[in-house]
Amino acid sequence: MAPRSRLQGSDNTEYQSDASSDLSVIFSGNESESDSSSGPESDSEDDSDDEKDEDTFDDEGQLPPEHYLAQAESLDVTQLRQNRYSQNTQERLDETRMYWNRYCQYIGVDPAQHWKWISNSDETVQFLYAFFGWRCDIRRGKGGRHCPGIAYQSSLNSFWKWWHLLLKQETASGLSKDITVKVNDVIALVAKEKDLELNWKPKKNMYIEDVAEFARVLLTTTEMTFDCGWQRIQLLLFCQLAAITASRPSALLHLRYTDISLTLIRDPEGGRPRLFIFLKPDFTKKFLGKKAANEFKVPEIIFDPTLVLSPHVCLLSMLFHIQGFKKFSTAGPVLDCPEKLYSLGVLDGKGQQELKLKDEILDKFVFCQVERQPTGYRIALERPLTAATVRSRMRRGGEITGFDQITRPYLLRYAGAKAFNTSGEYVSNPQRVGY
Repeated sequence: MAPRSRLQGSDNTEYQSDASSDLSVIFSGNESESDSSSGPESDSEDDSDDEKDEDTFDDEGQLPPEHYLAQAESLDVTQLRQNRYSQNTQERLDETRMYWNRYCQYIGVDPAQHWKWISNSDETVQFLYAFFGWRCDIRRGKGGRHCPGIAYQSSLNSFWKWWHLLLKQETASGLSKDITVKVNDVIALVAKEKDLELNWKPKKNMYIEDVAEFARVLLTTTEMTFDCGWQRIQLLLFCQLAAITASRPSALLHLRYTDISLTLIRDPEGGRPRLFIFLKPDFTKKFLGKKAANEFKVPEIIFDPTLVLSPHVCLLSMLFHIQGFKKFSTAGPVLDCPEKLYSLGVLDGKGQQELKLKDEILDKFVFCQVERQPTGYRIALERPLTAATVRSRMRRGGEITGFDQITRPYLLRYAGAKAFNTSGEYVSNPQRVGY
């Protein structure tokens, strides 16, 4: 920057002429006289050469143009949003479509063509008024099975939202705000005519004290029978993890061993290392695309009354029973029997050490079914435990425990969600975290 302060007056002009002559010699390789003859023509030739080089640029990774043209034509745009819905969401959409097809056939119109008839008009509002009334009146569902119909106004409102989402899929556009306001008035009118309940029954919460009492009953009761001990232990583990993570019960049943990491953490005071359970499930809701998985850290509980709430005992007993730990490992300690658990240590120079599981069980379900065989029972790790089985056993366990409300898996989620809401740990709405 210092030399520029001297570029003033005549000295500035002389300096610029000398600099331009020097630069022309450097870039042309000739004297300044020959440079004056090159002029703008040589510059245009250089520019054209550069354009040719850019036009002839060839990337070895790209495919022939026919491939990309065919790829563009093969994309079905109507299936983009459907591919982003979860299986449960798609099932609800299919159920709503079934009711739509059934009603259209009942009144004598073509279901596929009638989507095009729907518009932002009063005729559409009148049609939905009759459609919602029919939905509240029917008592037979899929396959002729009995269904209780709709008993709450909120259920009818949910049905309208599912139908409106289906309309957006079929026509690529929804109803206007003015028509939506009229539809909400129609829902209130139908709810009054059909004598629908306005409010749900208050939701009960299953707090951690209730989980502890429920766990003690599961471990000691003889009024509730299980085919084998595995079923009792995995039901207890399910309740423990549901209370800790506040995950959706149906999603927690899809937990696999690859989502679990058992890690020994070095004790800074030189004591026995502590065993931590890291849960990083890949089963949370995938609405509008896959989300980053949350990680839950569960510390070990030793000599504490809350030991019945620790999932370590249940999870370790299940892993040792199926011999899930690697017996030969060059990267860390080996667990081939429960006795070695208390003699393990963290390798020198490390602050933590992961306990490796066998590769063949990583894609298996933690909560699985048990099959009866002539020689006994087989633990079917490849078959997930059904939500109906969990609901039935939790309901029976709640009756034995003496709870005044029906014990359901979702009670654990309600209590966990309420704890997240009141903890102040999340500034925004905690339901958006995706647990």
